Amino acid sequence: MGKPAKAKVVNKVVQEVQMEQTAVVLDSEALNIVNEFFSTRTLANELAKRQKDLEAQVKTILGDAEVGIYDGKVRIERDIRERENLDKKLLMSAFPEAYEAVVSKKPYVVLVAK
Repeated sequence: MGKPAKAKVVNKVVQEVQMEQTAVVLDSEALNIVNEFFSTRTLANELAKRQKDLEAQVKTILGDAEVGIYDGKVRIERDIRERENLDKKLLMSAFPEAYEAVVSKKPYVVLVAK
């Protein structure tokens, strides 16, 4: 008799989850509102991107200057501000009990285009 072969046993567990959702049937007017919502959101995202691009260009134009003057008048001013940020990952790893004591979850709604 030979040496017993080594074998790896894998147990695969499959879990099926079914969710029930409430639904409303949209009429054509409601569908138009939904479509306008999504197109407006897309436009807003495109405008926000354009605004960031223009902001970068303006900062480049200003360089180290604090104001931009046109025709003798201040047209734009660079104002340096400060805000406090919290490093959640660092807090969670260094002080997990403190993190758990102050963390909270708040549900919110996201509308998803289909």
